[in-house]
Amino acid sequence: MDAFTEQDVNEVTIMAGTQLGKTEVLNNIVGYFIGHDPSPIMVVQPTLPMAMYWSKKRLSPMLRDTPELSCLISEFRSKAKDSSNTILEKDFIGGDINVAGANSPSSLASRPRRIVLFDEVNKYPASAGAEGDPISLGEERVSNYWNSVVAKTSTPGVKGVCRIEHSFEQSDKRYYLIPCPNCHEMITLKFGGKDAGFGLMWDEGLPESAYYVCQECAGICYESDKPRMLTLGNWVATAKFSGHAGFHINKLYSPWVSWPQIVADFLEKKKLPETLKVFINSTLAETWEEAGDQVEEEPLLARREHYGPEIPSGVLVITAGVDVQDDRLEITFQGFGLEKEKWMLDHIVLPIDIARVELWGEIDQQLDRTFQTEDGVTLRVASAMIDSGGHRTQAVYDYVKSREIRRIFAIKGISKAGHPIVKRPKAKNKAGVTLHMVGADQGKELIYSHLRIAQPGPGYCHFPFNGVASDEPFDREYFLGLTAEKCVTRFGKGFPIREWIKVRKRNEPLDCLVYALAAFYNLNANMEAIAGKREKANKEESDDGGKIDEGKKGEGEDPKQKPKSKPKPRRKKTGWMNSWKN
Repeated sequence: MDAFTEQDVNEVTIMAGTQLGKTEVLNNIVGYFIGHDPSPIMVVQPTLPMAMYWSKKRLSPMLRDTPELSCLISEFRSKAKDSSNTILEKDFIGGDINVAGANSPSSLASRPRRIVLFDEVNKYPASAGAEGDPISLGEERVSNYWNSVVAKTSTPGVKGVCRIEHSFEQSDKRYYLIPCPNCHEMITLKFGGKDAGFGLMWDEGLPESAYYVCQECAGICYESDKPRMLTLGNWVATAKFSGHAGFHINKLYSPWVSWPQIVADFLEKKKLPETLKVFINSTLAETWEEAGDQVEEEPLLARREHYGPEIPSGVLVITAGVDVQDDRLEITFQGFGLEKEKWMLDHIVLPIDIARVELWGEIDQQLDRTFQTEDGVTLRVASAMIDSGGHRTQAVYDYVKSREIRRIFAIKGISKAGHPIVKRPKAKNKAGVTLHMVGADQGKELIYSHLRIAQPGPGYCHFPFNGVASDEPFDREYFLGLTAEKCVTRFGKGFPIREWIKVRKRNEPLDCLVYALAAFYNLNANMEAIAGKREKANKEESDDGGKIDEGKKGEGEDPKQKPKSKPKPRRKKTGWMNSWKN
Protein backbone atom coordinates (compact mmCIF):
# COMPACT_ATOMS: atom_id res chain seq x y z
CA MET A 1 0.00 0.00 0.00
CA ASP A 2 2.92 2.34 0.69
CA ALA A 3 4.08 1.83 -2.91
CA PHE A 4 1.08 3.79 -4.18
CA THR A 5 2.56 6.96 -2.66
CA GLU A 6 6.24 6.19 -3.27
CA GLN A 7 8.07 8.75 -5.35
CA ASP A 8 8.16 7.95 -9.09
CA VAL A 9 5.87 4.88 -8.80
CA ASN A 10 3.24 4.95 -11.53
CA GLU A 11 2.42 1.26 -11.72
CA VAL A 12 1.95 -1.47 -9.07
CA THR A 13 1.61 -5.22 -9.67
CA ILE A 14 0.61 -7.73 -7.00
CA MET A 15 1.04 -11.42 -7.90
CA ALA A 16 -0.14 -13.36 -4.87
CA GLY A 17 -1.93 -16.44 -3.64
CA THR A 18 -5.61 -16.44 -2.73
CA GLN A 19 -6.89 -14.88 0.50
CA LEU A 20 -3.74 -12.84 1.07
CA GLY A 21 -5.36 -9.40 1.00
CA LYS A 22 -5.07 -8.38 -2.67
CA THR A 23 -8.60 -7.00 -2.90
CA GLU A 24 -8.35 -5.50 0.60
CA VAL A 25 -5.27 -3.56 -0.54
CA LEU A 26 -7.32 -2.07 -3.37
CA ASN A 27 -10.15 -1.26 -0.95
CA ASN A 28 -7.73 0.62 1.30
CA ILE A 29 -6.19 2.47 -1.63
CA VAL A 30 -9.65 3.64 -2.69
CA GLY A 31 -10.29 4.83 0.86
CA TYR A 32 -6.90 6.62 0.99
CA PHE A 33 -7.45 8.59 -2.20
CA ILE A 34 -11.01 9.52 -1.20
CA GLY A 35 -9.93 10.72 2.23
CA HIS A 36 -6.43 12.17 1.68
CA ASP A 37 -5.84 12.81 -2.02
CA PRO A 38 -9.21 13.15 -3.80
CA SER A 39 -8.92 11.96 -7.40
CA PRO A 40 -10.99 10.36 -10.17
CA ILE A 41 -10.78 6.59 -9.56
CA MET A 42 -11.74 3.53 -11.60
CA VAL A 43 -11.88 -0.04 -10.26
CA VAL A 44 -12.16 -2.83 -12.85
CA GLN A 45 -13.46 -6.30 -11.93
CA PRO A 46 -13.47 -9.32 -14.33
CA THR A 47 -17.18 -9.01 -15.16
CA LEU A 48 -19.92 -6.44 -14.68
CA PRO A 49 -21.84 -8.64 -12.17
CA MET A 50 -18.62 -9.03 -10.14
CA ALA A 51 -18.14 -5.26 -10.30
CA MET A 52 -21.63 -4.73 -8.90
CA TYR A 53 -21.00 -7.33 -6.18
CA TRP A 54 -17.73 -5.63 -5.15
CA SER A 55 -19.43 -2.24 -5.04
CA LYS A 56 -22.33 -3.46 -2.90
CA LYS A 57 -20.50 -5.88 -0.59
CA ARG A 58 -17.05 -4.32 -0.24
CA LEU A 59 -17.07 -0.65 -1.24
CA SER A 60 -20.39 0.56 0.15
CA PRO A 61 -19.94 -1.00 3.63
CA MET A 62 -16.44 0.52 3.87
CA LEU A 63 -17.70 3.97 2.93
CA ARG A 64 -20.72 3.68 5.21
CA ASP A 65 -18.89 2.40 8.29
CA THR A 66 -15.81 4.63 8.12
CA PRO A 67 -16.76 8.05 9.57
CA GLU A 68 -13.85 9.81 7.82
CA LEU A 69 -15.20 8.61 4.46
CA SER A 70 -18.97 8.64 4.95
CA CYS A 71 -18.91 12.38 5.59
CA LEU A 72 -17.29 12.89 2.14
CA ILE A 73 -19.80 10.81 0.13
CA SER A 74 -23.03 12.59 -0.71
CA GLU A 75 -24.91 9.28 -0.51
CA PHE A 76 -24.23 9.17 3.25
CA ARG A 77 -24.33 12.93 3.91
CA SER A 78 -27.96 13.22 2.93
CA LYS A 79 -30.96 11.08 3.75
CA ALA A 80 -32.41 11.87 0.35
CA LYS A 81 -31.43 9.52 -2.43
CA ASP A 82 -28.73 11.16 -4.54
CA SER A 83 -29.10 10.34 -8.24
CA SER A 84 -25.39 11.01 -8.76
CA ASN A 85 -24.53 7.96 -6.66
CA THR A 86 -25.32 4.55 -8.11
CA ILE A 87 -23.87 1.07 -7.68
CA LEU A 88 -21.26 1.68 -10.38
CA GLU A 89 -20.71 5.42 -9.89
CA LYS A 90 -20.19 7.37 -6.67
CA ASP A 91 -19.28 11.02 -6.21
CA PHE A 92 -17.25 12.36 -3.31
CA ILE A 93 -15.78 15.75 -2.47
CA GLY A 94 -12.95 16.36 -4.93
CA GLY A 95 -13.51 13.35 -7.18
CA ASP A 96 -15.55 10.28 -8.05
CA ILE A 97 -15.20 6.52 -8.35
CA ASN A 98 -16.28 4.47 -11.36
CA VAL A 99 -16.66 0.66 -11.02
CA ALA A 100 -16.36 -1.25 -14.31
CA GLY A 101 -16.42 -4.79 -15.70
CA ALA A 102 -13.63 -5.98 -17.98
CA ASN A 103 -16.23 -7.58 -20.26
CA SER A 104 -18.18 -4.33 -20.68
CA PRO A 105 -16.73 -1.83 -23.19
CA SER A 106 -19.23 0.84 -22.18
CA SER A 107 -18.21 0.73 -18.51
CA LEU A 108 -14.53 1.00 -19.46
CA ALA A 109 -15.05 3.94 -21.79
CA SER A 110 -15.48 6.51 -19.02
CA ARG A 111 -13.96 9.90 -18.31
CA PRO A 112 -10.22 10.40 -17.61
CA ARG A 113 -9.05 8.71 -14.41
CA ARG A 114 -5.98 9.35 -12.28
CA ILE A 115 -6.16 6.05 -10.35
CA VAL A 116 -7.03 2.82 -12.19
CA LEU A 117 -7.16 -0.43 -10.20
CA PHE A 118 -7.45 -3.79 -12.02
CA ASP A 119 -8.49 -6.70 -9.79
CA GLU A 120 -7.99 -10.42 -10.68
CA VAL A 121 -6.68 -9.63 -14.18
CA ASN A 122 -6.18 -13.33 -15.06
CA LYS A 123 -9.95 -13.70 -15.19
CA TYR A 124 -10.35 -10.92 -17.75
CA PRO A 125 -11.56 -11.80 -21.25
CA ALA A 126 -9.07 -11.38 -24.09
CA SER A 127 -11.24 -8.59 -25.48
CA ALA A 128 -13.94 -6.32 -24.10
CA GLY A 129 -16.49 -6.96 -26.81
CA ALA A 130 -15.00 -5.71 -30.07
CA GLU A 131 -13.01 -2.93 -28.40
CA GLY A 132 -9.85 -4.92 -27.62
CA ASP A 133 -7.82 -5.68 -24.51
CA PRO A 134 -9.72 -4.39 -21.42
CA ILE A 135 -6.48 -3.48 -19.59
CA SER A 136 -5.30 -1.36 -22.50
CA LEU A 137 -8.69 0.35 -22.60
CA GLY A 138 -8.47 1.12 -18.89
CA GLU A 139 -4.87 2.34 -19.10
CA GLU A 140 -5.87 4.87 -21.75
CA ARG A 141 -7.95 6.63 -19.08
CA VAL A 142 -4.82 7.84 -17.20
CA SER A 143 -3.00 9.50 -20.12
CA ASN A 144 -4.04 13.01 -19.01
CA TYR A 145 -2.43 12.74 -15.56
CA TRP A 146 1.29 13.12 -14.85
CA ASN A 147 0.88 11.60 -11.36
CA SER A 148 -1.37 8.67 -12.30
CA VAL A 149 -1.12 5.20 -10.73
CA VAL A 150 -2.23 1.93 -12.34
CA ALA A 151 -2.46 -1.26 -10.25
CA LYS A 152 -2.95 -4.88 -11.27
CA THR A 153 -3.61 -7.75 -8.87
CA SER A 154 -4.28 -11.43 -9.43
CA THR A 155 -3.40 -15.01 -8.67
CA PRO A 156 -1.36 -16.44 -11.57
CA GLY A 157 -2.64 -18.81 -14.27
CA VAL A 158 -1.14 -20.75 -17.17
CA LYS A 159 2.47 -19.95 -18.05
CA GLY A 160 2.86 -18.03 -21.29
CA VAL A 161 -0.64 -16.52 -21.27
CA CYS A 162 -0.72 -15.25 -17.69
CA ARG A 163 -1.46 -11.52 -17.57
CA ILE A 164 -0.19 -10.99 -14.02
CA GLU A 165 3.08 -12.87 -14.64
CA HIS A 166 3.74 -10.76 -17.73
CA SER A 167 3.16 -7.58 -15.71
CA PHE A 168 5.27 -8.78 -12.76
CA GLU A 169 8.22 -9.61 -15.03
CA GLN A 170 8.25 -5.98 -16.21
CA SER A 171 8.43 -4.66 -12.61
CA ASP A 172 11.26 -4.44 -10.09
CA LYS A 173 10.10 -7.82 -8.71
CA ARG A 174 9.95 -7.38 -4.94
CA TYR A 175 9.85 -10.41 -2.64
CA TYR A 176 9.15 -10.47 1.09
CA LEU A 177 12.34 -11.54 2.87
CA ILE A 178 12.22 -12.78 6.45
CA PRO A 179 15.04 -13.78 8.84
CA CYS A 180 15.80 -17.43 9.52
CA PRO A 181 15.71 -17.90 13.32
CA ASN A 182 18.81 -20.12 13.06
CA CYS A 183 21.29 -18.30 10.77
CA HIS A 184 19.48 -14.90 10.68
CA GLU A 185 19.92 -14.75 6.88
CA MET A 186 17.04 -13.10 5.01
CA ILE A 187 15.17 -15.73 2.99
CA THR A 188 12.01 -16.09 0.92
CA LEU A 189 9.61 -18.88 1.85
CA LYS A 190 9.34 -21.44 -0.94
CA PHE A 191 7.55 -24.79 -1.08
CA GLY A 192 10.70 -26.62 -2.21
CA GLY A 193 10.60 -30.25 -1.08
CA LYS A 194 12.85 -33.22 -0.41
CA ASP A 195 14.33 -33.13 -3.91
CA ALA A 196 15.22 -29.46 -3.52
CA GLY A 197 16.66 -30.00 -0.05
CA PHE A 198 14.82 -27.05 1.48
CA GLY A 199 11.32 -25.71 1.98
CA LEU A 200 8.38 -27.47 3.59
CA MET A 201 9.17 -30.97 4.91
CA TRP A 202 7.08 -33.47 6.85
CA ASP A 203 7.15 -37.03 8.10
CA GLU A 204 5.66 -39.53 5.67
CA GLY A 205 1.87 -39.52 5.99
CA LEU A 206 1.91 -36.92 8.78
CA PRO A 207 1.18 -33.45 7.36
CA GLU A 208 0.72 -32.17 10.92
CA SER A 209 4.48 -32.63 11.42
CA ALA A 210 5.33 -30.00 8.76
CA TYR A 211 8.32 -27.74 9.32
CA TYR A 212 10.46 -25.47 7.14
CA VAL A 213 14.11 -26.17 6.21
CA CYS A 214 16.11 -23.00 5.55
CA GLN A 215 17.73 -22.84 2.10
CA GLU A 216 20.78 -21.07 3.56
CA CYS A 217 21.73 -23.11 6.64
CA ALA A 218 19.41 -26.16 6.46
CA GLY A 219 18.15 -25.17 9.92
CA ILE A 220 14.61 -26.06 10.93
CA CYS A 221 11.89 -23.43 11.39
CA TYR A 222 8.56 -24.27 13.00
CA GLU A 223 5.09 -22.80 12.60
CA SER A 224 5.53 -21.11 15.98
CA ASP A 225 8.51 -19.18 14.54
CA LYS A 226 6.46 -17.71 11.69
CA PRO A 227 4.80 -14.73 13.48
CA ARG A 228 8.14 -13.27 14.60
CA MET A 229 9.75 -13.99 11.22
CA LEU A 230 6.93 -12.12 9.47
CA THR A 231 7.22 -9.16 11.83
CA LEU A 232 10.92 -8.74 11.06
CA GLY A 233 10.56 -9.08 7.29
CA ASN A 234 10.74 -6.47 4.55
CA TRP A 235 10.22 -6.19 0.80
CA VAL A 236 13.36 -6.36 -1.37
CA ALA A 237 13.48 -5.56 -5.10
CA THR A 238 15.39 -8.02 -7.32
CA ALA A 239 15.29 -6.08 -10.59
CA LYS A 240 15.89 -2.53 -11.78
CA PHE A 241 13.20 -0.01 -10.84
CA SER A 242 11.70 2.00 -13.68
CA GLY A 243 8.49 3.33 -12.15
CA HIS A 244 6.90 -0.12 -11.82
CA ALA A 245 6.75 -1.74 -8.34
CA GLY A 246 5.98 -5.47 -8.38
CA PHE A 247 5.16 -7.73 -5.41
CA HIS A 248 5.07 -11.53 -5.18
CA ILE A 249 3.95 -13.49 -2.13
CA ASN A 250 2.61 -17.01 -1.56
CA LYS A 251 0.48 -18.67 1.10
CA LEU A 252 3.43 -19.96 3.11
CA TYR A 253 3.55 -16.44 4.58
CA SER A 254 -0.13 -16.41 5.51
CA PRO A 255 -0.87 -15.81 9.21
CA TRP A 256 -4.24 -17.53 8.69
CA VAL A 257 -3.06 -20.75 7.01
CA SER A 258 -0.53 -22.98 8.80
CA TRP A 259 2.23 -25.00 7.16
CA PRO A 260 0.58 -28.32 8.18
CA GLN A 261 -2.63 -27.14 6.49
CA ILE A 262 -0.70 -26.35 3.31
CA VAL A 263 0.95 -29.79 3.32
CA ALA A 264 -2.40 -31.53 3.86
CA ASP A 265 -3.88 -29.50 1.01
CA PHE A 266 -0.97 -30.43 -1.26
CA LEU A 267 -1.25 -34.16 -0.50
CA GLU A 268 -4.93 -34.05 -1.41
CA LYS A 269 -4.62 -31.91 -4.55
CA LYS A 270 -1.56 -33.56 -6.08
CA LYS A 271 -3.70 -36.58 -7.04
CA LEU A 272 -5.16 -34.87 -10.12
CA PRO A 273 -3.62 -32.37 -12.57
CA GLU A 274 -6.54 -29.96 -12.36
CA THR A 275 -6.45 -29.79 -8.56
CA LEU A 276 -2.63 -29.61 -8.48
CA LYS A 277 -2.92 -26.65 -10.86
CA VAL A 278 -5.16 -24.89 -8.32
CA PHE A 279 -2.57 -25.52 -5.60
CA ILE A 280 0.29 -24.15 -7.74
CA ASN A 281 -1.69 -21.04 -8.71
CA SER A 282 -3.59 -20.27 -5.52
CA THR A 283 -1.20 -21.43 -2.79
CA LEU A 284 2.28 -21.06 -4.29
CA ALA A 285 1.34 -18.06 -6.49
CA GLU A 286 3.22 -19.60 -9.41
CA THR A 287 2.16 -20.15 -13.01
CA TRP A 288 1.10 -23.61 -14.15
CA GLU A 289 3.14 -25.06 -16.98
CA GLU A 290 1.20 -27.44 -19.19
CA ALA A 291 2.78 -30.87 -19.71
CA GLY A 292 2.59 -30.59 -23.50
CA ASP A 293 0.53 -29.42 -26.43
CA GLN A 294 -0.55 -32.82 -27.73
CA VAL A 295 -1.13 -36.39 -26.57
CA GLU A 296 0.22 -39.20 -28.74
CA GLU A 297 -1.99 -42.15 -29.67
CA GLU A 298 0.60 -44.96 -29.42
CA PRO A 299 0.96 -45.03 -25.59
CA LEU A 300 -2.82 -45.04 -25.20
CA LEU A 301 -3.19 -47.88 -27.71
CA ALA A 302 -0.54 -49.90 -25.90
CA ARG A 303 -2.12 -49.66 -22.45
CA ARG A 304 -5.51 -51.15 -23.31
CA GLU A 305 -6.80 -53.72 -20.81
CA HIS A 306 -8.97 -56.84 -20.98
CA TYR A 307 -12.27 -56.23 -19.22
CA GLY A 308 -15.75 -57.25 -20.20
CA PRO A 309 -18.41 -58.25 -20.90
CA GLU A 310 -18.87 -57.39 -17.21
CA ILE A 311 -17.46 -53.94 -16.46
CA PRO A 312 -15.08 -53.27 -13.52
CA SER A 313 -16.73 -52.90 -10.13
CA GLY A 314 -15.02 -49.52 -9.69
CA VAL A 315 -17.57 -47.99 -12.08
CA LEU A 316 -20.22 -46.12 -10.09
CA VAL A 317 -21.84 -43.82 -12.67
CA ILE A 318 -22.16 -44.09 -16.45
CA THR A 319 -22.70 -41.19 -18.86
CA ALA A 320 -22.79 -40.92 -22.64
CA GLY A 321 -21.62 -38.29 -25.11
CA VAL A 322 -23.19 -38.11 -28.57
CA ASP A 323 -21.61 -36.33 -31.52
CA VAL A 324 -23.99 -35.58 -34.41
CA GLN A 325 -22.88 -35.59 -38.04
CA ASP A 326 -25.05 -35.28 -41.14
CA ASP A 327 -24.90 -39.01 -41.91
CA ARG A 328 -24.14 -40.66 -38.57
CA LEU A 329 -24.01 -40.47 -34.80
CA GLU A 330 -21.01 -41.41 -32.66
CA ILE A 331 -21.66 -42.37 -29.03
CA THR A 332 -19.14 -42.94 -26.24
CA PHE A 333 -20.16 -44.63 -22.99
CA GLN A 334 -17.90 -43.72 -20.09
CA GLY A 335 -17.88 -45.04 -16.53
CA PHE A 336 -16.75 -42.92 -13.58
CA GLY A 337 -15.38 -44.10 -10.25
CA LEU A 338 -13.97 -42.48 -7.14
CA GLU A 339 -11.48 -39.61 -7.55
CA LYS A 340 -12.42 -39.29 -11.24
CA GLU A 341 -10.91 -42.61 -12.30
CA LYS A 342 -12.58 -43.48 -15.60
CA TRP A 343 -13.31 -46.56 -17.70
CA MET A 344 -14.21 -46.34 -21.38
CA LEU A 345 -17.02 -48.85 -21.90
CA ASP A 346 -17.96 -48.59 -25.57
CA HIS A 347 -17.78 -46.37 -28.62
CA ILE A 348 -20.25 -46.99 -31.42
CA VAL A 349 -21.03 -45.42 -34.77
CA LEU A 350 -24.67 -45.37 -35.89
CA PRO A 351 -24.90 -44.73 -39.65
CA ILE A 352 -28.21 -42.90 -39.31
CA ASP A 353 -29.53 -39.36 -39.62
CA ILE A 354 -31.05 -37.99 -36.41
CA ALA A 355 -33.42 -35.91 -38.55
CA ARG A 356 -35.27 -39.11 -39.50
CA VAL A 357 -37.80 -39.58 -36.70
CA GLU A 358 -38.39 -43.25 -37.54
CA LEU A 359 -34.76 -43.98 -36.56
CA TRP A 360 -34.97 -42.46 -33.08
CA GLY A 361 -35.77 -45.90 -31.70
CA GLU A 362 -32.25 -47.04 -32.57
CA ILE A 363 -30.80 -44.12 -30.59
CA ASP A 364 -33.10 -44.91 -27.66
CA GLN A 365 -32.00 -48.53 -27.77
CA GLN A 366 -28.38 -47.46 -27.30
CA LEU A 367 -29.02 -44.89 -24.56
CA ASP A 368 -31.27 -47.42 -22.72
CA ARG A 369 -28.43 -49.97 -22.49
CA THR A 370 -27.60 -51.59 -19.18
CA PHE A 371 -24.13 -52.62 -17.99
CA GLN A 372 -23.41 -55.39 -15.50
CA THR A 373 -20.53 -54.86 -13.07
CA GLU A 374 -18.23 -57.61 -11.81
CA ASP A 375 -19.87 -57.42 -8.37
CA GLY A 376 -23.33 -58.02 -9.83
CA VAL A 377 -24.72 -54.48 -10.04
CA THR A 378 -26.74 -53.34 -13.04
CA LEU A 379 -26.07 -49.77 -14.17
CA ARG A 380 -27.90 -47.62 -16.69
CA VAL A 381 -26.79 -44.45 -18.40
CA ALA A 382 -27.32 -41.76 -15.78
CA SER A 383 -27.20 -38.89 -18.28
CA ALA A 384 -26.38 -38.23 -21.91
CA MET A 385 -25.51 -35.04 -23.75
CA ILE A 386 -26.03 -34.58 -27.49
CA ASP A 387 -24.31 -31.97 -29.63
CA SER A 388 -26.76 -29.58 -31.29
CA GLY A 389 -24.21 -27.26 -32.86
CA GLY A 390 -24.07 -28.83 -36.33
CA HIS A 391 -26.52 -29.00 -39.23
CA ARG A 392 -29.13 -30.98 -37.27
CA THR A 393 -29.92 -28.49 -34.51
CA GLN A 394 -33.71 -28.64 -34.76
CA ALA A 395 -33.70 -32.43 -35.08
CA VAL A 396 -31.63 -32.69 -31.85
CA TYR A 397 -34.05 -30.33 -30.11
CA ASP A 398 -37.01 -32.43 -31.24
CA TYR A 399 -35.35 -35.62 -30.02
CA VAL A 400 -34.36 -34.44 -26.53
CA LYS A 401 -37.47 -32.40 -25.74
CA SER A 402 -39.47 -35.39 -24.46
CA ARG A 403 -36.39 -37.15 -23.07
CA GLU A 404 -35.00 -34.52 -20.71
CA ILE A 405 -36.74 -36.33 -17.86
CA ARG A 406 -34.21 -39.13 -18.55
CA ARG A 407 -31.40 -36.57 -18.34
CA ILE A 408 -30.79 -36.59 -22.07
CA PHE A 409 -29.88 -32.99 -22.89
CA ALA A 410 -28.94 -30.92 -25.91
CA ILE A 411 -25.66 -29.05 -25.63
CA LYS A 412 -23.76 -26.40 -27.51
CA GLY A 413 -19.97 -26.25 -27.35
CA ILE A 414 -18.31 -22.95 -26.42
CA SER A 415 -14.64 -22.47 -27.36
CA LYS A 416 -13.81 -19.78 -24.84
CA ALA A 417 -11.02 -19.69 -22.27
CA GLY A 418 -12.30 -19.92 -18.72
CA HIS A 419 -15.80 -21.14 -19.65
CA PRO A 420 -16.85 -23.88 -17.20
CA ILE A 421 -17.07 -27.46 -18.46
CA VAL A 422 -20.85 -27.23 -18.28
CA LYS A 423 -23.19 -24.35 -17.53
CA ARG A 424 -26.81 -25.03 -16.78
CA PRO A 425 -29.34 -22.68 -18.38
CA LYS A 426 -31.66 -20.68 -16.16
CA ALA A 427 -34.59 -21.36 -18.45
CA LYS A 428 -35.54 -23.24 -21.58
CA ASN A 429 -34.73 -21.67 -24.95
CA LYS A 430 -37.26 -20.58 -27.57
CA ALA A 431 -37.50 -24.16 -28.82
CA GLY A 432 -38.56 -25.27 -25.35
CA VAL A 433 -35.30 -27.14 -24.75
CA THR A 434 -32.90 -26.96 -21.78
CA LEU A 435 -29.77 -26.13 -23.79
CA HIS A 436 -26.57 -26.64 -21.77
CA MET A 437 -23.42 -24.72 -22.70
CA VAL A 438 -20.29 -26.88 -22.65
CA GLY A 439 -16.82 -25.35 -22.30
CA ALA A 440 -15.02 -27.34 -24.99
CA ASP A 441 -11.60 -25.86 -24.20
CA GLN A 442 -11.84 -26.67 -20.49
CA GLY A 443 -13.09 -30.16 -21.26
CA LYS A 444 -10.26 -30.93 -23.68
CA GLU A 445 -7.61 -29.61 -21.28
CA LEU A 446 -9.00 -31.80 -18.51
CA ILE A 447 -9.24 -34.90 -20.72
CA TYR A 448 -5.71 -34.51 -22.10
CA SER A 449 -4.27 -33.92 -18.64
CA HIS A 450 -5.91 -37.16 -17.45
CA LEU A 451 -4.74 -39.10 -20.51
CA ARG A 452 -1.18 -38.25 -19.50
CA ILE A 453 -1.61 -40.00 -16.13
CA ALA A 454 0.39 -43.22 -16.52
CA GLN A 455 -0.65 -45.23 -13.44
CA PRO A 456 -4.16 -46.48 -12.51
CA GLY A 457 -5.68 -44.40 -9.75
CA PRO A 458 -7.15 -40.89 -9.45
CA GLY A 459 -7.94 -39.42 -12.87
CA TYR A 460 -6.61 -42.42 -14.82
CA CYS A 461 -8.37 -43.40 -18.06
CA HIS A 462 -8.86 -47.13 -18.73
CA PHE A 463 -9.48 -48.45 -22.26
CA PRO A 464 -10.78 -51.96 -23.03
CA PHE A 465 -9.31 -54.50 -25.46
CA ASN A 466 -11.25 -57.61 -26.51
CA GLY A 467 -8.73 -58.94 -29.02
CA VAL A 468 -11.27 -59.23 -31.87
CA ALA A 469 -10.03 -57.11 -34.77
CA SER A 470 -13.41 -57.04 -36.50
CA ASP A 471 -15.18 -55.82 -33.37
CA GLU A 472 -12.72 -53.54 -31.59
CA PRO A 473 -14.33 -50.15 -30.81
CA PHE A 474 -11.13 -48.76 -29.31
CA ASP A 475 -8.80 -49.37 -32.24
CA ARG A 476 -6.06 -47.22 -33.75
CA GLU A 477 -8.61 -45.16 -35.68
CA TYR A 478 -10.36 -44.29 -32.41
CA PHE A 479 -7.16 -43.10 -30.73
CA LEU A 480 -6.21 -41.05 -33.79
CA GLY A 481 -9.54 -39.24 -33.38
CA LEU A 482 -9.09 -38.90 -29.63
CA THR A 483 -5.69 -37.22 -30.07
CA ALA A 484 -6.69 -35.19 -33.14
CA GLU A 485 -6.26 -31.75 -31.55
CA LYS A 486 -3.54 -29.77 -29.85
CA CYS A 487 -3.40 -26.50 -27.96
CA VAL A 488 -1.36 -23.65 -29.42
CA THR A 489 -0.69 -20.10 -28.28
CA ARG A 490 -1.57 -17.35 -30.70
CA PHE A 491 -1.60 -13.60 -30.38
CA GLY A 492 -4.91 -11.83 -30.79
CA LYS A 493 -4.97 -8.03 -30.56
CA GLY A 494 -1.52 -8.13 -28.99
CA PHE A 495 -2.43 -10.61 -26.25
CA PRO A 496 -1.49 -14.35 -26.13
CA ILE A 497 -4.48 -16.67 -26.45
CA ARG A 498 -4.56 -20.45 -26.03
CA GLU A 499 -6.48 -22.07 -28.87
CA TRP A 500 -7.32 -25.66 -29.79
CA ILE A 501 -6.70 -26.64 -33.41
CA LYS A 502 -7.13 -29.88 -35.37
CA VAL A 503 -4.07 -31.83 -36.48
CA ARG A 504 -6.30 -34.48 -38.09
CA LYS A 505 -9.65 -34.18 -39.83
CA ARG A 506 -11.71 -36.52 -37.63
CA ASN A 507 -12.00 -35.65 -33.94
CA GLU A 508 -15.39 -37.15 -33.04
CA PRO A 509 -14.01 -39.45 -30.28
CA LEU A 510 -12.59 -36.40 -28.47
CA ASP A 511 -15.85 -34.48 -28.79
CA CYS A 512 -17.82 -37.46 -27.48
CA LEU A 513 -15.60 -37.66 -24.40
CA VAL A 514 -16.03 -33.92 -23.76
CA TYR A 515 -19.82 -34.33 -23.84
CA ALA A 516 -19.75 -37.43 -21.60
CA LEU A 517 -17.54 -35.53 -19.15
CA ALA A 518 -19.94 -32.57 -19.21
CA ALA A 519 -22.84 -34.95 -18.48
CA PHE A 520 -20.97 -36.27 -15.44
CA TYR A 521 -20.18 -32.77 -14.11
CA ASN A 522 -23.80 -31.75 -14.65
CA LEU A 523 -24.98 -34.62 -12.44
CA ASN A 524 -22.91 -33.28 -9.53
CA ALA A 525 -22.94 -36.80 -8.11
CA ASN A 526 -21.87 -37.59 -4.55
CA MET A 527 -19.54 -40.41 -5.55
CA GLU A 528 -18.52 -41.25 -1.98
CA ALA A 529 -22.17 -41.72 -1.01
CA ILE A 530 -22.83 -43.94 -4.04
CA ALA A 531 -19.74 -46.02 -3.27
CA GLY A 532 -20.86 -46.33 0.37
CA LYS A 533 -24.31 -47.61 -0.64
CA ARG A 534 -22.76 -50.09 -3.06
CA GLU A 535 -20.37 -51.39 -0.38
CA LYS A 536 -23.16 -51.69 2.18
CA ALA A 537 -25.38 -53.60 -0.25
CA ASN A 538 -22.56 -55.99 -1.17
CA LYS A 539 -21.77 -56.59 2.52
CA GLU A 540 -25.39 -57.35 3.38
CA GLU A 541 -25.63 -59.78 0.47
CA SER A 542 -22.41 -61.46 1.57
CA ASP A 543 -23.61 -61.75 5.20
CA ASP A 544 -26.92 -63.31 4.10
CA GLY A 545 -25.03 -65.92 2.11
CA GLY A 546 -27.65 -65.72 -0.60
CA LYS A 547 -30.09 -68.22 1.08
CA ILE A 548 -31.75 -68.80 4.44
CA ASP A 549 -31.31 -72.20 6.06
CA GLU A 550 -34.94 -73.36 6.37
CA GLY A 551 -33.99 -76.05 8.90
CA LYS A 552 -32.90 -73.47 11.43
CA LYS A 553 -35.77 -71.12 10.80
CA GLY A 554 -37.32 -70.18 14.18
CA GLU A 555 -34.62 -71.95 16.19
CA GLY A 556 -33.96 -70.22 19.52
CA GLU A 557 -37.23 -68.23 19.47
CA ASP A 558 -39.35 -67.90 22.63
CA PRO A 559 -42.79 -69.46 21.87
CA LYS A 560 -44.47 -67.12 24.40
CA GLN A 561 -43.02 -64.05 22.73
CA LYS A 562 -45.44 -62.17 20.54
CA PRO A 563 -44.50 -62.19 16.88
CA LYS A 564 -43.06 -58.98 15.65
CA SER A 565 -45.35 -56.84 13.60
CA LYS A 566 -44.70 -56.85 9.90
CA PRO A 567 -42.76 -53.71 8.91
CA LYS A 568 -44.56 -51.19 6.79
CA PRO A 569 -43.57 -51.31 3.14
CA ARG A 570 -41.14 -48.55 2.23
CA ARG A 571 -41.62 -46.50 -0.83
CA LYS A 572 -39.17 -47.53 -3.52
CA LYS A 573 -36.59 -44.86 -4.24
CA THR A 574 -36.23 -43.76 -7.81
CA GLY A 575 -33.73 -41.73 -9.73
CA TRP A 576 -30.38 -42.46 -11.35
CA MET A 577 -28.48 -42.53 -8.02
CA ASN A 578 -30.50 -45.57 -6.94
CA SER A 579 -30.61 -47.31 -10.33
CA TRP A 580 -28.03 -49.88 -9.16
CA LYS A 581 -30.61 -51.24 -6.67
CA ASN A 582 -33.16 -52.08 -9.38
